[in-house]
Amino acid sequence: MGNTTNTEQWAAMERLRFIERAAWWRGVVRRQDVSDVFGIGPAQASSDFQKYLEMNPGSLAYSLNRKRYEGQPGMVRQLDSSTLEEAIAQFMDRAGRPPGTGRMEVPGSKQADWLVLPDRRAGAAVERRIFHAVLHGMAVEVLYASAHGKTRKLRKLMPHALAWSGHRWHARAWCLENQAYQDFVLGRMEDAAWPEAAEPVPKAAMRMNRWVRMTINKCPPKNRDAGPSI
Repeated sequence: MGNTTNTEQWAAMERLRFIERAAWWRGVVRRQDVSDVFGIGPAQASSDFQKYLEMNPGSLAYSLNRKRYEGQPGMVRQLDSSTLEEAIAQFMDRAGRPPGTGRMEVPGSKQADWLVLPDRRAGAAVERRIFHAVLHGMAVEVLYASAHGKTRKLRKLMPHALAWSGHRWHARAWCLENQAYQDFVLGRMEDAAWPEAAEPVPKAAMRMNRWVRMTINKCPPKNRDAGPSI
């Protein structure tokens, strides 16, 4: 049996998936974005947007002033299942290098073992809202759980950076309640409102936005008894 893959249909589906991914994570997507990424003309790009709106009505709204489609707060993804890591790689990391997930498979050897920590992370909708707030400098209200998970509190934040510790995602944010920059774990955010515009906050302390060079010296090995010579 020959190859029956419809390449035109596959390419069209990839364009629709890109529209959804950009609208979901970045919050905005233009016809020119689709044209630039896939090398198609304006007419085809317009047709793709029309097709997507028919497939997922109410997910996008067109802004006449900005001449762009904007993802709506209640948007539900139909095609794309990209993660926060992939969104950062595509829309934030200019080098295009997604961070590692830190996951490791459980070993099958009796001579080696390690602790596999639970993968606690926020829901996709929460990650989307935090990503959007960081990308566009907006404020967001989150339902934040305590470290032991017994209490929850609404916190209004202005997140300005995301960081991966090798185990979990953190948001560096200005806390409007404490009037200070603090670290917030995304996995402890149980819910988040749609981000909103806010007044600029004080600039971060210099030590937060400065690279520090560190030199780690290797300690010389201690003298140990190598045992009897043979």
